[in-house]
Amino acid sequence: MQYHRIRPGQNKLRISRTEFIKAYNDSPIIAINPLQMKGHDGVFQFEFYV
Repeated sequence: MQYHRIRPGQNKLRISRTEFIKAYNDSPIIAINPLQMKGHDGVFQFEFYV
């Protein structure tokens, strides 16, 4: 898996699994947006808004 942090007005930055887990566990999640890849029923991404 790959994990990225996207901040408005900045480039997408790849982060480690450990950094993702820390952010996921310690940040208040406002919304989750599931994004399904076109043509692949079983492949999707989650966008977490904090």
